[in-house]
Amino acid sequence: MKKIPFNYIEEGQELYFNVERLMQVESALKMPVGKIVKEQDLGVNIMVTLLSIGLRQHGIHEPKWYAGKLQNFINDGFDLQNIQIDIVKALAGSGILGRETYLMFWPEEATEAELRAMEEEREKN
Repeated sequence: MKKIPFNYIEEGQELYFNVERLMQVESALKMPVGKIVKEQDLGVNIMVTLLSIGLRQHGIHEPKWYAGKLQNFINDGFDLQNIQIDIVKALAGSGILGRETYLMFWPEEATEAELRAMEEEREKN
């Protein structure tokens, strides 16, 4: 499980998802985590829910609190795509999306066998 630096709201924060948190996400959103990523569906409701669960160790805030933070970012001209990327990285870092997706973000952790398999796959395409 990877903890992703998340300094948008406060310095030193980390975003992460373990199995328990992923269960909370799926329960709150009524959909599997894989579907969120596969469909690239990181709308505002999904983002604030993921943030409220993935940053829980920094204090429990309702999604509405994160919605206010996102609104402030928008008002300040901040591109929310950076936050979306970090959310996807945190989900991939949980391992729930499979080893191949994990290695897309952290290729330096691939074994020699995995590197060979990825190279062979690239050659096929």
